[in-house]
Amino acid sequence: MELSFQKANNISENIHNISLPEEFNYGPLEILGCDSIFEFKGEAYGKPSNKEEAFIRWKKMSGESGFLHTGHTLIIGNFDSTSKILEITEIIKKTVSSRVYFSNLEDWEIKSYVDTNEPLYCAGGFALEGIGGKYIEKIEGCFSNVMGLSLPWLRRKLYR
Repeated sequence: MELSFQKANNISENIHNISLPEEFNYGPLEILGCDSIFEFKGEAYGKPSNKEEAFIRWKKMSGESGFLHTGHTLIIGNFDSTSKILEITEIIKKTVSSRVYFSNLEDWEIKSYVDTNEPLYCAGGFALEGIGGKYIEKIEGCFSNVMGLSLPWLRRKLYR
């Protein structure tokens, strides 16, 4: 949650430094920040630091399940064209969690996946929307949350 807030807040504080196109429509503005972490048997898994760590994690996760938690922060405000300052009217924060079930994998499958380097760039060491998607058996909860953004949550917050 904190990292999602820091990401969104960093943009809101520095928006005056961003080169916006002349046709940019000043006025209402929403800034979204998200960050995910994978919880496996009570342990937090961020991005693996190397292939060896990714392989060891996948050996543990094979045939098991864990929770992908994504912190969402939506900053809502009005952007003034003269002062180029964002006047924040609301900050909405929420963590959305989804349970992810993994296939039983052979060592050669894990090694093959790790050798793609994809696990090194993903919270928990897997990407549902990438090569790793074929190793996910089932998801309980929000599907898009596992990719780092709960689209139903975002739709509800923007709709209101």
